[in-house]
Amino acid sequence: MKVEGFYHVHLKAPYDEYFHLHADVEPDSTYMEVVLTAMALVAEHPDFPNKRRRKLVTFLTNESKLTLTYDNPEQYGVQFNVAIILCGHMEQLSEPQMLITVVEKFVHHFWDVDDEIETAKLVASIIPGIRANEEGGYVLGA
Repeated sequence: MKVEGFYHVHLKAPYDEYFHLHADVEPDSTYMEVVLTAMALVAEHPDFPNKRRRKLVTFLTNESKLTLTYDNPEQYGVQFNVAIILCGHMEQLSEPQMLITVVEKFVHHFWDVDDEIETAKLVASIIPGIRANEEGGYVLGA
């Protein structure tokens, strides 16, 4: 499978065991740094070794449209787990808020949690210096 206009980001072990990262943003962008930090925080969490092992295909993009092309024209279909990080939507966020947003996506996948309050608690246990409030929001500098 190919994604038009994206390059594959080669990740170091052990992150390459859990993530496939594709991007159309500059490699040295703030967004790339936030995503790589989020991957490290999630993969280094003490509960992570016991979590879901399906790779998460992550797209880091400034666009709101992705075009997928299959390598095999006779292929019947494809199934994968995906997170799309829309950088343009995060422009107004601080770096800590961006990090929270990305870690949330990873928590939904690897911890298999849909509930936003539970997700916020998990995110707060992963990112130092934040706390989850009772509504599923965050307090920075906690």
